[in-house]
Amino acid sequence: MKWEDAETDQNRRMTVPENWLFPHYYDALTALFRIENSLRTFVYVVLKNQKQAHWQTLSITSDDGSQTTISAIAKKRISQDETFGYLGYSITSPLMHLTSGELIRIILADAYWPFFKEYFPASKDLIKTKLEEIGNVRNSLAHFRPLREDDVQVVKQNANQVLSKVELALKGLIDCSAVVPTNCEESWYKNLKMLGGQYSSLGFHQSEDEKWVRIELQLTCPFLSRAYTLQTYKSFRTVTLNSAAILRASPVLLENVIFVSDDVPYCLYKGEGSPELTKVVQFIFSRQTIRQAAAELKVEFESIFSRIGDEIELIRDDNLARGEYVRIARVSATKKDDSEYWDVDTDQLKSVSKNDDPPEYWAGKPSWGTDFITDTNSYPWMPVDISNLSIPF
Repeated sequence: MKWEDAETDQNRRMTVPENWLFPHYYDALTALFRIENSLRTFVYVVLKNQKQAHWQTLSITSDDGSQTTISAIAKKRISQDETFGYLGYSITSPLMHLTSGELIRIILADAYWPFFKEYFPASKDLIKTKLEEIGNVRNSLAHFRPLREDDVQVVKQNANQVLSKVELALKGLIDCSAVVPTNCEESWYKNLKMLGGQYSSLGFHQSEDEKWVRIELQLTCPFLSRAYTLQTYKSFRTVTLNSAAILRASPVLLENVIFVSDDVPYCLYKGEGSPELTKVVQFIFSRQTIRQAAAELKVEFESIFSRIGDEIELIRDDNLARGEYVRIARVSATKKDDSEYWDVDTDQLKSVSKNDDPPEYWAGKPSWGTDFITDTNSYPWMPVDISNLSIPF
């Protein structure tokens, strides 16, 4: 057998061998991959918001018709995957081990449809038909049966018709781009906005429809020491946050948060002193939940600030010490020949997802160009990007 490879030129245009499958097969794979994983994310968000810590124990009907739970079916399939653990990626998040058929049955189940119906612009029966048509094409591709080009268009058309509100909901939740106004009179905001520590503070954003709130725990990374100083290169010791450890240690956060992600803002540095570094841990809540759990969340964030401060001081005094929430990180800066600014490498400030992280921890949040379903280059629980980022300019 002779397997020929595709070739990519400097403009990222791909040329495929003449004997490869026709383009509509790749088109179908891309569309179905994106639709199914967007549905996965959507189902998780809705169930977590409605059932909080109990979402994994909800009863579902598996593909073989048996009654089981999300966690039980995931545990079984994860065990099966471990037989060939050297292939692919090890992923333990339960939703990643449900099929598209099982996701659709969760959405349409009599017990759960009331949670989902506001996100669909048609009757339950019509949504069922549209999603099952997508599922039928998906199964044909999965079992390597031939597809017509028209089949791919059905998938795209159905997605446009029934998933437009799902896409808007995911964008609003993940983005939360609006600032919570400083004159907000809600008691949860008044109680939380006053919190902070020597090195850390809270910031507040919300979705445009104000349904979701993003609380940002911002750490101004303290400068510990300078390791190397050369004319065009500098290295620094600082600290960063273990985001997943903070989440795992807090049952209150774990129960109430939708997801947690990390951000390390871009650092402008001209080579004088030490760079101003920030690590941000983002907590997304529904506004309804944050209203109900405000008192508990206040106590929890107070405890987190106190522990972060204590661990930083411990590490300052003993550079061989290690905290649970805080760890030492090295940051380097390299002089750019044609600019007054230095390139700052902040990779060590970032958190790396692990198999034992809770599903609520997404590490880096998904990003997209203009449309979440068709453009996103990453999904929750996946350790790698699935495409290049589509930049809308």
